[in-house]
Amino acid sequence: LGGPVSLEKSLKVANDMLAANGLADSIHLEEGSGISRDNRFTARGLAQLLHLFEPNATLLRSGRGTLFKTGTFSGVRTLAGYADTSKHGRVRFVIALRSNDSAMRFRLLKAIQSGL
Repeated sequence: LGGPVSLEKSLKVANDMLAANGLADSIHLEEGSGISRDNRFTARGLAQLLHLFEPNATLLRSGRGTLFKTGTFSGVRTLAGYADTSKHGRVRFVIALRSNDSAMRFRLLKAIQSGL
């Protein structure tokens, strides 16, 4: 696309990559910071994106057998990434809750991990 870098060019590259991987209907980006209410994703689409991202998973925050990224918006808390389990090895997870309780997503992840 050539220089200089712009939001529009960056969004085109990102959305083209999503489309090339069959994710255009599952993930829609309006901007890159994650704070726009016009950004949209399905949990399944995000889980598929995590599959593509897996070679770079160590770039995510880590803790207690997980690699993850949080998301916080008014009335919504999310957590997505990879969790190590005793029976199934590393699994991908996506948690999206209508809640202002930030700790709930981690409690839910812990319950899921203990069940797997």
